[in-house]
Amino acid sequence: MDELALKKKKLKALLEGKDFTSLSIEEAKKKLKQADPGIDITIFLEVLNNPSKDKLKIFLIEILTEPEIISYFAPILKFIIIEFFIRE
Repeated sequence: MDELALKKKKLKALLEGKDFTSLSIEEAKKKLKQADPGIDITIFLEVLNNPSKDKLKIFLIEILTEPEIISYFAPILKFIIIEFFIRE
């Protein structure tokens, strides 16, 4: 079966409300690791499994305090702080 026919079959199954392919958790983890070996979704899973109602707040705190995020935005933060505190 060529790729176009497979995509048509998947679309038809989706439109009929059927699940064309269902992966087990192990298969999904394996595919995710193959797609990007460096990906880490533990933060997302921890927030989703948290019984608190403030999931969005917890998620934002977790993401914004991540060292990689802080180092990525450090030049912008530095610029904002300098402009805010040192006005000429």
